[in-house]
Amino acid sequence: MIFFGATLAWMFALMPLEWAGIESVWTAYGLFLPVWLLIIVSFAFWWGVFGLGARYFLIEIERYHSVVSAVFLGVLWVVTEYARSFMIGFLGFSPTHSSLFSEWTLGSLVYAMTDGWMVLLASIGGLHLVNFVIMICNVWIFLQWRRASTPRKGVLCGVAILVGVIGISAFFGVFVSMWHEHAYRSARSYEIGAMRTDIPRVFLYSQDIRVIPLRESIDAVISLPQKIDVLVAPESANVLSFDALNGMRLIDRMKKDGTTLVDHIYAQQAGGLESRTFYWRPDRGIIGFQGKRILMPIGEYLPSVVKMALGFFGYQYTIDTYEETRALISSEKGSPITDARGTYGSVVCSEVLNPNSIRSLTKAGAEVIFLQSSDALFRGNFLYAQYMIAMAQVRAIESGRFVVRASNAGPTAIIDSLGRVRVKKDNGNGVIYYNVPLLHISTPYVRWGARPIP
Repeated sequence: MIFFGATLAWMFALMPLEWAGIESVWTAYGLFLPVWLLIIVSFAFWWGVFGLGARYFLIEIERYHSVVSAVFLGVLWVVTEYARSFMIGFLGFSPTHSSLFSEWTLGSLVYAMTDGWMVLLASIGGLHLVNFVIMICNVWIFLQWRRASTPRKGVLCGVAILVGVIGISAFFGVFVSMWHEHAYRSARSYEIGAMRTDIPRVFLYSQDIRVIPLRESIDAVISLPQKIDVLVAPESANVLSFDALNGMRLIDRMKKDGTTLVDHIYAQQAGGLESRTFYWRPDRGIIGFQGKRILMPIGEYLPSVVKMALGFFGYQYTIDTYEETRALISSEKGSPITDARGTYGSVVCSEVLNPNSIRSLTKAGAEVIFLQSSDALFRGNFLYAQYMIAMAQVRAIESGRFVVRASNAGPTAIIDSLGRVRVKKDNGNGVIYYNVPLLHISTPYVRWGARPIP
């Protein structure tokens, strides 16, 4: 519980809840703390299941070789981690907005290891393989230390195992790096820009509060000396409509460069409001849409348990206002979008938590992944920003694709297929850019997934 409490401490950036119409601090914490604690307890429960299984195995079946024990406990760890990934879908269940079986990888150990070689194993079997190897190494070291005749021998055995694992990981990392660098040189590459708009934290994003951030970001794009082939806007930006009503300066620049714009809107449909990425070119207009399939509980819809709590505290008007102005419905992701330059896949904000979202796009032919995010509710929180970048890094490694992250109020970054952050902007309004290769690397994870994990 201590680990998950520290890992998910960034959720306190939501407080206070005046942005949601809840002005009382006591009521806000009365609503927030039970939900936060429930998430932590549900996550920690599966670690407890692993602990009980490990205790039984080490006591009852310790006669087995240490390697066998390590492999068994590694498998048990992956199974409990996989089971834990369904907790957000369970706790955030809503019959009309959520999927009970969506896989959420929040809290994985892998997101704390994105600077090491071992994380590159995600390109073979996803983050579950990395979890498996981490646990095998830890258990093996523990067993060697426990069975050693003297403490000194135990320490030496542990150090030897650790050095061996680091060495093998480094060798594998060098091989993968050479493979990817060769792919970079042979691939078509284009200048891709990612915008950042500094939107304040509010319940409803009105057009008025976007004027200055969008204008400054557009000015930054227009002032760039080089041609921009693809421009990615953050979630909820609706840059095209804004520029059309404010002088069409960006549209003129995109006409000059032949830029493909990756924009985002909320589209009213028969069943409700949908989150959509759309692709626009000056010579062809809108060339395609991709929807958001996996919605974030509380951020994009109210789970059933939260509705009950708000109703109990007398905040029915908050529920009604939320449903009318902010609640979204799930929509089909659709196929990757192709234009004259290449094939693109897009995910929106919380979809980066689900490895299969990006894997399916890559398998369908996407050569680069665009991640449009809205981070305004957590603005300024360092832990949250680091966590979002870490998840994007792991998704890039798994898919073997560059991930271009455009955000309002969070980190905007371009991450290569080895999980390295090539360029990043944490503050202010503006744009970053990088010469991004459109890759055709077929990682084992994209081909076969994390089998036998679905």
